[in-house]
Amino acid sequence: MEKSNTPNTAIIVLNWNNASDTIRSVHSLLEQTVLPKIVIVDNASSDDSLQQIHQEFDDTDHVHIIANSENSGFTGGVNRGFHWALKHDYAFIGTLNPDATAKTDWLEQLLHAADQQPKVGIFTGLFLNKAGDTIDSTGELMTTWGIAGPRGRGKPANNGAAMPTSIFGASGGNVLYRRELLRRAGLFDERFFMYFEDIDLSYRAQLLGNQAYYQASAISYHDTGSSSRKIPGLTTRYFFRNPPMVFYKNTPLQLLPRLLPLFWLSYLLLLSKAIASGRGGPALIGALQSLLLLPHTIRARWQIQQWRQIEAEELYSRLHPGPLDSQTGLRRVHRLLTTFTKKS
Repeated sequence: MEKSNTPNTAIIVLNWNNASDTIRSVHSLLEQTVLPKIVIVDNASSDDSLQQIHQEFDDTDHVHIIANSENSGFTGGVNRGFHWALKHDYAFIGTLNPDATAKTDWLEQLLHAADQQPKVGIFTGLFLNKAGDTIDSTGELMTTWGIAGPRGRGKPANNGAAMPTSIFGASGGNVLYRRELLRRAGLFDERFFMYFEDIDLSYRAQLLGNQAYYQASAISYHDTGSSSRKIPGLTTRYFFRNPPMVFYKNTPLQLLPRLLPLFWLSYLLLLSKAIASGRGGPALIGALQSLLLLPHTIRARWQIQQWRQIEAEELYSRLHPGPLDSQTGLRRVHRLLTTFTKKS
């Protein structure tokens, strides 16, 4: 299929000390059947990444390079790209992880979904592992236990991922947003720094009555966690730092009596498991940081709940019942609680 230019679409790729992966990711976007504007944001790399990227793409019309003066995390870095794209009035603005590559019709398929679903503001596709045989995600779930996670992770690539469908949210590593959605729901919350900022934005979209959409034919490949592996304990710290912000900011008051006990049960069980497995240091630091962020969380909650447009029960129906399939310990507790409730 011949390539066509789409000046109304911008895709952001964030780089931090990872020029080789970023260059590979950008080249996959330059090979798209529908060519976007590609916005590379360098997050104050301490190596020669920015120089390599300039050498590779300075003469490429479809690439715009932004250099941050400080590392503002995934959230701040991507937001810099969002602001640039919004200023230039792109109708669709997406992100692709620097450690991901897109199949040549990835963007074309997402735009096709957007054309078929005019009331939806968030679109994602089939995110596979690097080898292409296992699912990294088919979107994001928010559970009735208050913990979010990837939909379909770990399943074989040919297992149940073929049907397009409405979903709760999308991974920030493989997503396309409508401009109007970002203007209404806001950008990534920069206090998250990294991790769970995508489900937080998706949750805000849900509160506005806007679901996300999974387009199975939009395929990309992810070398999972290649950036976070550079700093030991980073993933664990943010896993315990950010979920309380997602939960407290976005959960409607009417649902708190049902969801708050389950959230705290799951959070404490996961924290205990982290401590028992030798990851207690970063886990406890993350938990402490979440407490220190409570003033921000409460202020943000007050603002978000003011413009909620969806009924609480409708939102509850969109939550995944029980823990995620991958949370085997929580699922055992869930079964015990279910059995006890039925007997009583």
